[in-house]
Amino acid sequence: MFSWLNKRKHVVAWCYRYVLSFSSSCAEPTKSLAHTCWFRVPEQQMKEYEVLARGSGFIVRGKQSNMLWALVSAHVAAPFLFRNYFPQDWLTFVHEKHCKHSLYWEVDGQHRQIEAGNVIWKHDMLDIAAFGLEKQRIANEGDWESLHSRAVELEPLSDWVGKPVIIQSWQIEGTVGSGQEKIVASCLKGNIRVQQGIRYFIETENRNAVQHGMCGGPILLPENKTTCVGILEGLVPDSNQLDSTIRNDEWREFFRSIAGYAAFIEASVLRDFIDQLEKQQSEEPFRNL
Repeated sequence: MFSWLNKRKHVVAWCYRYVLSFSSSCAEPTKSLAHTCWFRVPEQQMKEYEVLARGSGFIVRGKQSNMLWALVSAHVAAPFLFRNYFPQDWLTFVHEKHCKHSLYWEVDGQHRQIEAGNVIWKHDMLDIAAFGLEKQRIANEGDWESLHSRAVELEPLSDWVGKPVIIQSWQIEGTVGSGQEKIVASCLKGNIRVQQGIRYFIETENRNAVQHGMCGGPILLPENKTTCVGILEGLVPDSNQLDSTIRNDEWREFFRSIAGYAAFIEASVLRDFIDQLEKQQSEEPFRNL
């Protein structure tokens, strides 16, 4: 029964997947959105929606002029599918039908927010998910225009060694789930140092710099902040956390060398994902999980 749980215990993921410590506020307009997953389980006597998970995201334009895609972290959009990250027993009661999602951003200090519904598209293998935002389903035309103007262009990496990047996202101030917390825009500067398959790793100005809520934010180029080279997956844990889970000495040493780096999934993967979604949508519109 949820009724005996303290409200804060409901919140399983403000990027709870990582142990985090430091961040930097954003002094300029950010392309990122704050993503909140809400849940209500009537079968467990929940009467109101409460926060289940929080993260970040960003907008990519679709091939059709009336479609935008919001890319987010799958472990924030559907934490009940990531039980290896979130072992809370009560999550077995939560399913997609119990959830809804909202996207938040700011324009000239003014708050904007839309409901993204409960239909998400999840990557088959990676920690990526998306919401399809159709123009006719967004009631306020100003919100559509604002989101459209915030869209980034996905650009696969080529010459990446040492490349400077900016992580734009949102973080929390206050206690998660208290109802009093604030979400604030955040920017981190760093350089790409390591590649491992489709993942790249950023050494930020301060290691362990990724904060709660930043997962899902765009990785942008400083010379052109509309060019996105990837989506933030999270923070590489420190060696104490890894020693018990990685038995191969070579892999353990590799992860020790990048502990505290920010990991991201590269833009070519995101581009392929969007292409796949648009093909599926044309065949089966608004497919659910």
